[in-house]
Amino acid sequence: MREARLLLSQPTGVKEENRLKIIRALMCHPDTRAELALRTSLSPSTVSKAVSGLVDDEIAEAPGGRNGIVRLAKITGVAVGISLGFWHTTVIARGFHHHYEDARKRVIDVGVESGVAAWLHEVVAAVESLAMEVERHADIVTVGMAVPAKVNPRNHRLVHRPPWANGEDDLALRVRESLRTAIMKTQGPQAWCPRVVMDSDTNLGALAERTYRHQQQETLVYVMSSTHVDAGVIIGDLLIRGRRGAVANIGHHAIRADGLLCWCGRKGCLERYIGAEAVLEDVRRARGVTRRETLRSLVDVVGGANRNDPVCIGALRHAATLLGEGLAVVRDILDPNVIILAGDLAEGRELVLKHCREALERSAAPAEEGEGHELDVVWSTLPDAPAQGALLLGIRGPALDAEFSPSE
Repeated sequence: MREARLLLSQPTGVKEENRLKIIRALMCHPDTRAELALRTSLSPSTVSKAVSGLVDDEIAEAPGGRNGIVRLAKITGVAVGISLGFWHTTVIARGFHHHYEDARKRVIDVGVESGVAAWLHEVVAAVESLAMEVERHADIVTVGMAVPAKVNPRNHRLVHRPPWANGEDDLALRVRESLRTAIMKTQGPQAWCPRVVMDSDTNLGALAERTYRHQQQETLVYVMSSTHVDAGVIIGDLLIRGRRGAVANIGHHAIRADGLLCWCGRKGCLERYIGAEAVLEDVRRARGVTRRETLRSLVDVVGGANRNDPVCIGALRHAATLLGEGLAVVRDILDPNVIILAGDLAEGRELVLKHCREALERSAAPAEEGEGHELDVVWSTLPDAPAQGALLLGIRGPALDAEFSPSE
């Protein structure tokens, strides 16, 4: 049985580089030769030759012939995805040849608001435990991590240092160092330790949605509206990050010229009006309630709306309208095929969708005559999308090479 770590090693030429692209694509999910060509931007003939070589080497299987599905044969090694939330963290792990729905999962009741020291220990323990469940004594080969903040793709650090970061911005390095220490304790000083790659939860939610739910949509926007508000953009199979990783940072788009002061230093940011704390304050103010225990989260507000509480309904309607107004800017610049709503606000389902769509429609330019395709605004149906996207990021990341050996 082949080792994933060796299959992902640094290619030595163009042929090996193309082969690696196909292997990575198959590790994400099986596909036809034609779709693999589209996903990897390789020519159909190049893909066909590479697949034939992989089948001959018993790395891949193609039982359906030239037009059938190509999938990986069984290989050893574990892929991990981590999604850091504000109050909870999700960790998933699977074998590289396993279906994404078969990933093992652990939800930890600590998040970034708990402080690095608290969540770091719990996350590393969950990664080790899940890896053992997937395949005993196998290497953890790739690790991707989603965080609730924008990440600079050039230096892999947080673009802005939100209050919860406490001045730290290289969280991936902290996770890798702790994971390496834990692995060396159980496997010895020469044990393999993977690189940890990091991106925003919205970018990785977009990646997972495009990979597993919306393969035919060219331009996709994934919106997180919960404790923080942000969006990720993917066009084709390419994440659009921008010069410093701040593309579609809608949470810090000013919707009020001289509005409330935000933690980022600006005034009038969208997050300051529709983030979880803002919505909770709106409800408490309307009810004349100041005790925090009465409403603990945005989920409680959604629950109140589902029970026909008029204050909760009004708060969600207001937040959804402001979200739609903020998304109008993204729509006008990117002209996306689909906008996917995720996070606690999206749990408001039809109520939130209705008012978000209406706000978008009010600000839309008159439709061109004969236009047959409307912007699709939907809620996410993919469980744990940021964690799934983080796992994909780890697989899609740079080749494994000597620079990241255990002896560094």
